[in-house]
Amino acid sequence: MSIPLSAFTPGQPYVLAHHPESRFPVCIYRLGDGEYSASLLQCRHRPCEVAVKPESFVCPCHGSRYSHRGELEKGPAEMSLKTYPVRVQDELVAVTLDDVSFEFINSEAITLKTADHELEPA
Repeated sequence: MSIPLSAFTPGQPYVLAHHPESRFPVCIYRLGDGEYSASLLQCRHRPCEVAVKPESFVCPCHGSRYSHRGELEKGPAEMSLKTYPVRVQDELVAVTLDDVSFEFINSEAITLKTADHELEPA
């Protein structure tokens, strides 16, 4: 997945994208100048979608909290979020989602593609 750097603004430091093999979205978060993370927003305690908050990711079901890097900060979860490798290249943030290949089409509306079909934005 490749996302233009222009998709990240001071008021919106993250982009959500559907993972084609999960019902939970992936959050690509700008941590600082040139530094990004990508985390699957599935709580590791129970299958709840983790919310993106300014200070951290928070599970609304039981209160687990994770850093924007996906690292566990507070339980009851016992593991960090699933994360994916990220690199910045040619004005793009590239995320590798295991063996899945899809891409960011434009910054207005996220459209993701796999070999077989298009996916809707998160």
